[in-house]
Amino acid sequence: MKKRIIAVVLFVVMLFSFVGCNSTELGFVDIVKSILMLQDFTFEGSLSLNIKTLETNELPIVYDQKNAKASTKAMYDPYASIKDMVKNMALVYSGDISKTDDKMAFSIGIKNGKSPVNTIIKLILSDKTLYISRAFTDAYGLDSTTYETMGGTEYAQFDVDELITKYIDSAKSNVTNEPYGYPDFNETNKSNDYIDGYYSGYENGLQDGYFDKTTPVVAGPADFSLGYDDGYTLGTKDGAAQKVTYDNNIAQLDTLGQQLKDNISSSKLINNMSNIRSALTKGLDALANMLFQNFSLDLIKIDDTSSYVISTKTGTMLDAVKKTALYLMDNIELAKATAKTIMDSLTDEELTAIGVDPTTRDKINADIDKITAPEENDLDSAKEQISQQIDQYKSMLGSFVKLNTRSSLEKIGLNAFDNETVISVKTLANNTLPVTVDAALISKLSINKELDPEISATDTLTILNPNSVRIKISVPDSSSYTVGILLSTDEFFTDCKVIKATTLDENGDYIITLNDLDPHTNYYYKTFTKDETGNVIYSSDYTVIRTVPDVAPVNPPTSDSNPSIPLAITFGLIGIVSISRKRKTAKA
Repeated sequence: MKKRIIAVVLFVVMLFSFVGCNSTELGFVDIVKSILMLQDFTFEGSLSLNIKTLETNELPIVYDQKNAKASTKAMYDPYASIKDMVKNMALVYSGDISKTDDKMAFSIGIKNGKSPVNTIIKLILSDKTLYISRAFTDAYGLDSTTYETMGGTEYAQFDVDELITKYIDSAKSNVTNEPYGYPDFNETNKSNDYIDGYYSGYENGLQDGYFDKTTPVVAGPADFSLGYDDGYTLGTKDGAAQKVTYDNNIAQLDTLGQQLKDNISSSKLINNMSNIRSALTKGLDALANMLFQNFSLDLIKIDDTSSYVISTKTGTMLDAVKKTALYLMDNIELAKATAKTIMDSLTDEELTAIGVDPTTRDKINADIDKITAPEENDLDSAKEQISQQIDQYKSMLGSFVKLNTRSSLEKIGLNAFDNETVISVKTLANNTLPVTVDAALISKLSINKELDPEISATDTLTILNPNSVRIKISVPDSSSYTVGILLSTDEFFTDCKVIKATTLDENGDYIITLNDLDPHTNYYYKTFTKDETGNVIYSSDYTVIRTVPDVAPVNPPTSDSNPSIPLAITFGLIGIVSISRKRKTAKA
């Protein structure tokens, strides 16, 4: 049990070991949070393998020992096909997540050297309609009655619920709907008549128990009848049990089908992603501002291109794990408080999105409270054990392999980011592994790569009455863009409404009017602009509207008591107590 607990601790440490308190680490966390808060974004990336060496160390027996090793490796290279396959090849992917348009798109393909990408499949999910590139559906025999061309690609159109129904029906057809098996029967010291009767009775009983019917008794000698009765009793029991199992399997498939239908639509998937991102953001906030407020690994650096870079070697990574593990063990109460803060901050929807039943929230908090720090002597012993185990792993890995990683993250525009991660593995000479390896896995990811940072909107807020406001949005050449706002009652915009502007004033500015705002409520909004190619830019800040309670304050706020917004004097009288703008600063 202790080893299992230690393994869990190490796993958690690996997940959060880069969160710290110095300015560079906090800047890195802010960029990660800004990515997590994106509502609409495009992405493209690639995965490739650079294999310099991949050879077997297990050679077949040869009879000519002269230059045997070199000649045998030349003739016997089981990995040659792998090296040839991945040489100059990359798996490429791209996609588009749009809450504004309620659409998700994804494509995947193969690229060899400088040749054009060979697209394998393109997918678009819009509400409950799934579009699959026709080249893929034709190749794999997926028939559709409707086809549509979008962006130069012909797609076969499918209804998601109908696809799910076909999938579930196919799965049901593969579940055996008849009894099967033989009795567990010891024939020792049994007459042939008894044995024949037993098997005959069992077979009939199996059918009767499964299909809930009664088969006439087969007549025979006394021993046959005795065996028949015994076999029939066991058969009906086994048949009924198999029928229960079949019914449960069918019910589980029906439940799965309904769950898939309930959860697979573009809006629900996008909302679920938003909840996951929001949960991660809240977790990062708590870790950076509570648990690791006075802790730093100093692993994150800023390079000459203003990218955040994390570079590790085998020893560096394990040293960081050890340092973080020992810190957690010394600060168990702070870790408990942080865990409970995260748990209490998550909404029911966020908990569900990360796979936690919201009804277990209180139990999880109670279980966290039950965690107690070891006594001082036990704590020292546990810390020593963790240190020794990590040092052993470090020594063991260092004896046969070099494992290096480098990951960079850069903000290249208003809502645009680049990431590149390289993981290299090189086995050392005379290692005991079955292969000799010198290779690297390269991952590249760009988010909103093509967005123009100049396409942005400016907005002006006007109070109409205690529960209504007007938002004016100005953009250059307004006819070229779709313009609107995201409106939410939480600053993470996890459950937000997309409101597109459809009204233009005499100056060509877009107008959005919000009516029937709830009293005593914080509303958050941010503007967005979408160009003709589908690129979306969100404002880098959001506006907070705080409505007053139903009863207006006796003494309305003044510019001295609420200096952040001069107009708050007027707003306090009519229903909006303050409006403030929170800016998220980051290099463009």
